[in-house]
Amino acid sequence: MAVIILRKPGAAVYVNLVGSAAEMLLGNQFSFGFASAALQGVFAELPFALTRYRVFNLPISMTSGALVALEYGVYLMLFRYQGVSFLSPRGVIHMISELVGGVLIAGVMSWYLYRAIAATGALDRFASGRARRDDADRRG
Repeated sequence: MAVIILRKPGAAVYVNLVGSAAEMLLGNQFSFGFASAALQGVFAELPFALTRYRVFNLPISMTSGALVALEYGVYLMLFRYQGVSFLSPRGVIHMISELVGGVLIAGVMSWYLYRAIAATGALDRFASGRARRDDADRRG
């Protein structure tokens, strides 16, 4: 969601690293460190980088969520669930669940949450908020 709102290269990496640091400082047992956070940020930004940060829409957001889920699923399989084979029933279900969750939660829900926040005017100082207002003005 950071890339959608900020529309700057490195936004997702920065936000993930700051979030990871906060989790570590608070002593969260699920904080895996900066490597995973940085990788998630990089994978979240890939679809936007491929469009040169010019296309911000639902399909790109869903692709971003799917790539983060793919990266995180593989990361978990390699570093947390070492005894589980990728092709075992548990491994397959794990990856499918990661991808479905990534597309729906990180992709679709982030997109609609951004739209809802932008509709309130809270993002008017950002390019994403102004673009959303311009779209609404053209339609109405």
